[in-house]
Amino acid sequence: MSSLDLGNFLRQEARKQLVSDSELARRAKISRTALLKILTGEVQHPTVRTLANLAYALDYNPHHLVSLYLAGTSSPPRGAWLRKGKNDSSHFIRDITFPDGDLVSIGQKFLKKWEIANRGQLPWVGRKLVCQDQNSVVYRKLGDSFAPLHYSLVPDSQEIAIPNTLPGNSVTLEVEFMAPTTPAWVVSYWKMVDENGSLCFPEMEGLRCCVSVIAV
Repeated sequence: MSSLDLGNFLRQEARKQLVSDSELARRAKISRTALLKILTGEVQHPTVRTLANLAYALDYNPHHLVSLYLAGTSSPPRGAWLRKGKNDSSHFIRDITFPDGDLVSIGQKFLKKWEIANRGQLPWVGRKLVCQDQNSVVYRKLGDSFAPLHYSLVPDSQEIAIPNTLPGNSVTLEVEFMAPTTPAWVVSYWKMVDENGSLCFPEMEGLRCCVSVIAV
């Protein structure tokens, strides 16, 4: 769903439960101003944690809400990323393996592959793709507080080297994951860093592996 669709969905669910904007913001532990920006679609790419907190605030399944949002959004990772002022641009081409929503078995090892292209004017030298999962933990509600969910995708490495890539060329990036031993909807996020370890496109979501883990 789009950011505007997300806002409309949240408004409808809140109205069904007679929950005011102020009360929804309090339950989700965000400011009313931040909530209003989400409800009006001004926030293009809310974080997974924010989505989860809003879902719990409305007694909605957080994994379901996050998967609905990611499955239908036209987010920058599915298009172009531009590094402002540096003539540096990356373009997502496709998921070579395990596109969003693919099924994997509990405990399964699988190889995720993405294809991206250098659409800027700078060669990519010494760059890496780094796991960002520590910044996108999904939480569950415990009384008046939140606790992190402990099942997730486990990559065989927290970072992978990106082959040197000239402008106009594409590159395939891959990482092996192990699925959790509990059925769940899970997602892992990855971002590009330069030779100095700085995020190349910090305002963007990055690449993702998003699968549904089932018991066979």
